Amino acid sequence: MYKLLPILLFAFLTAEDNQESHFVQSDSLDFIYAASLLDKLINEFQNQVSNIIDEDKLLIKIDKEIYDIIRADTLILDTLIKTKEKMVNNFPPENLNAWEIRNMSGPSHFIVLKLALEVNVDKSINLNDIYKQTIVSIINNIFAFNKWEVEDIQFNSVDINKLKNNKQLSINRDDIYDDSWAVIIGIDKYKYSDQLNYAVKDAEAVKDMLISKFDYPEENIRYLTNEDATLSNIKLNLGEVATSAGREDRILIFYSGHGETSVGADKSETGYIVPYEGKIDNLYATGLAMDDILRTCQLSKSKHMLFLMDACYSGLMTENVKSLSTPSEEGYLNKVANEKARQIITAGGRDEQVIERDEWQHSAFTKNLLAGLDDWESDTDEDGYVTADELGTYLRISVTEDSDFLQTPQKGRFKNSGGGEFVFFSDATITIPSSNIDEEDEIIYGCMDEEANNYNPNATRRDRSCQYGEELTSIKQLVEQYRKSPVASRESNNFQIDEINIPTAQCGMCEKNIENALNGIDGIFKYKVELETYRVQVEYNTDKLSLKIIEKLISKAGYQANNYPADVDAYNKLAKCCKLPKDRR
Repeated sequence: MYKLLPILLFAFLTAEDNQESHFVQSDSLDFIYAASLLDKLINEFQNQVSNIIDEDKLLIKIDKEIYDIIRADTLILDTLIKTKEKMVNNFPPENLNAWEIRNMSGPSHFIVLKLALEVNVDKSINLNDIYKQTIVSIINNIFAFNKWEVEDIQFNSVDINKLKNNKQLSINRDDIYDDSWAVIIGIDKYKYSDQLNYAVKDAEAVKDMLISKFDYPEENIRYLTNEDATLSNIKLNLGEVATSAGREDRILIFYSGHGETSVGADKSETGYIVPYEGKIDNLYATGLAMDDILRTCQLSKSKHMLFLMDACYSGLMTENVKSLSTPSEEGYLNKVANEKARQIITAGGRDEQVIERDEWQHSAFTKNLLAGLDDWESDTDEDGYVTADELGTYLRISVTEDSDFLQTPQKGRFKNSGGGEFVFFSDATITIPSSNIDEEDEIIYGCMDEEANNYNPNATRRDRSCQYGEELTSIKQLVEQYRKSPVASRESNNFQIDEINIPTAQCGMCEKNIENALNGIDGIFKYKVELETYRVQVEYNTDKLSLKIIEKLISKAGYQANNYPADVDAYNKLAKCCKLPKDRR
């Protein structure tokens, strides 16, 4: 049975009998919000615990995993209860917890997560039932948003000194993978479909990169192009690789060619890749459906599989990406590298085009894939490795820009496929940070501002935890203060605030037009149009958008944005009052 954590009850919303509940599958902003809130609560707990216990005798570790979040703009009790029950039943019952955060003025959230405590006690202490109960009482007094029983916590009798000094300063590619496999497919010359120009070149470049940069054995790569890439041949090679790979192996599948979306009578969507002899008007019989791709995932006992599909289609049979942990979190690489993963990145969604250009000699997707991996541009945090999720974020931004908004890559995980990450290394061995280091090298995270309430004189590195003003004395106050902040935007390196000059905006209608252009865009958190200064201030998520993309959005509305000129067609359609004086005649 899961535990409900009533973190905060802002107010119960009343609903009329004819009112419907609207549930929205939350996006990455909600996961960031939940992860940041959880981190704050845990940091507060650990800071208080450190003032009570002797860390030379006892260490407490917290394992957390946010499984899912759902957002509701109105609440009807019966519907909400059923929705919550359905959510929690989707996840393992061990250490399963739930948050319920209700808000009168905005969307409410229901969050399902794993929260596990491990207490390591030095062998010099008698770890009996009385000692365990004492520790649980201390934890419950401090860990105010959950109540624990002795059986909920894992107690270990250990040598604390050995545990604290156990260090791992580097990780090797061979520590994660025993072997690497790939299926590479490129089709320019179709039997029944329109021809492409650079799909085979795309496939060849990816194959060469895997061999030369990432040490893929050539004998482990299946390479199919044009007439060799028939439906039966593709399935045969996918099956061979899937079943040949071992439990500690990785598999990469790259496809460059046509992709299509079939919409059923019930409006459900199924994605297809089109083999050499595939017929667009009969995809069910001649195409490779995402159902078949999913079955390939289920066939394989390999640790990680990544599908890079240079084709645009939807119906991916994926689920929302779950935030196991964040890349900055201690032990992140070890954690995601050793859990199963089945991930996919496509070049775009339904009704989008795959853009090829002679100047690139590649498609927009493969051009940026090669830049991201072969030239290592996707390692934006410069930590020496790139996860599939990190690569997907890089491709979403770079491909969208290069294609002039004609395609935006999609990323996801196949259903029930695990929460790990496919990993690319820039070199065979990289150095990673560890908290288990000698005292002289120890990094202590904390607030380093002497003016803050929670100033830590022992801190050696800032962690953005400083608190000012009234001292926070309860979890409720903490959450209220957090929710008043712009969804923790200033606490994440992924958020940025920019001002954009809009010299051609003149009137209230211009203001509305620009607001409409920015409203509802995934990744834009907040914006403010200031006609007096001819500027618009935008707060946005740099994982999803760049400044250049936002400038283009404003341009497409008919207005100049910084040095980006207004779209001529959009400008000509503006109302007379929105045009420059010389154009009003």
